[in-house]
Amino acid sequence: MTGAQSLLIRLLRDHINRRPTEGAGGDELHGLAVLAAIHGLSGFVTAQLGDRYSGDEENALVSSLGSCAAEYVRRRENYEELKNAFRDAGLWFIPVKGILIAEEYPVPELRVMGDIDIIISKDERRPVENLLKTLGWRETSRTGDTVSYENATCSVDVKAAGSSDTGIKEPPEGSAGEIIPDRNEHLVYLIAHLANHIKETGCGIRQFLDLAVFLKTGGTDGERVRDLIENRGFSTFAAYAFGLTEKWFGTPAPYSAGETDPEVSGRLGDEVMSGGVFGRQNSENGLLFSAKNASDGAGPVRIFFRRLFPPYRQMRLFGYCGWLNGRPYLLPVAWIVRLFRCVFTRSPAESLRTAAEPFRYRNEIGERAGYLEKLGIPLDREFF
Repeated sequence: MTGAQSLLIRLLRDHINRRPTEGAGGDELHGLAVLAAIHGLSGFVTAQLGDRYSGDEENALVSSLGSCAAEYVRRRENYEELKNAFRDAGLWFIPVKGILIAEEYPVPELRVMGDIDIIISKDERRPVENLLKTLGWRETSRTGDTVSYENATCSVDVKAAGSSDTGIKEPPEGSAGEIIPDRNEHLVYLIAHLANHIKETGCGIRQFLDLAVFLKTGGTDGERVRDLIENRGFSTFAAYAFGLTEKWFGTPAPYSAGETDPEVSGRLGDEVMSGGVFGRQNSENGLLFSAKNASDGAGPVRIFFRRLFPPYRQMRLFGYCGWLNGRPYLLPVAWIVRLFRCVFTRSPAESLRTAAEPFRYRNEIGERAGYLEKLGIPLDREFF
């Protein structure tokens, strides 16, 4: 770790333990401010060390603190409106991730959120869609079973999935409004979501900070968490996630998670540290599609054709193919749509480079696939 990275981790640990950060000053403060901004954590620097900055950096930190507070207020207002509207309409939703975890921080306003995440019943997709449109929310994208909406001040991701998909039990029939998830199930959901982030684009410090805050709050049953994680098949990854969280923030796992490979753990920490708010969108993760296929034992030629004609399970996750979800018989149509998009929205050279990646980066693909396997993240399926 660099000096700025070590200081940021120490500062965040101090904050969630409600204690001052001692001994920070001099040139390392500039690097700290830059790193915190990259990860969307500037508010914490202001709260812990704001009085040690001056000039433009002080102004930037004060401005970021004001932005955090204003964003928090807007998001809470939108969330309260959703709670009331769902209750009045006789519909339920389960909030997950940031909208709940923010309230467990010592200063909730400092936890910047990208959007509001909720889970709804598969059977209530259409009523929820109509309700949100009535409230002024506009659909922006569909990816698998998740639909994203936004209004003038906020965005919300609505996941229509059952308990077998998310690991979070649905409420009894007749429930309405906000349904707070069981903490054990929510923790397992957070771990699974973290694994998916690492598979797709990587993740940043904030996701591990959320995990630390959640663990510090407590309220979980270690044996049940372990059983839930084992049943969903990601005990190895959970050990790495809990291990890194304890190393950085001092929050132990709710159960004995087991030994990890120091080399793999070190690489995970380096990738998280070098990412941003939502992780590393780098060339390695951009080759994920090929890495998944390579994990099935496919060679470059088969991967090339899979890239040209992806299977249904992958095509349905593309944002422009949301209509394909649940309609596998339309897969040939989706291939044609994809071909036209490549021809008319991208240059031929760019499309050719993308298609040829399995040949150009076969070594990198294999290395990436091997690393994810060691990390305990299966490449042939999603966690939820």
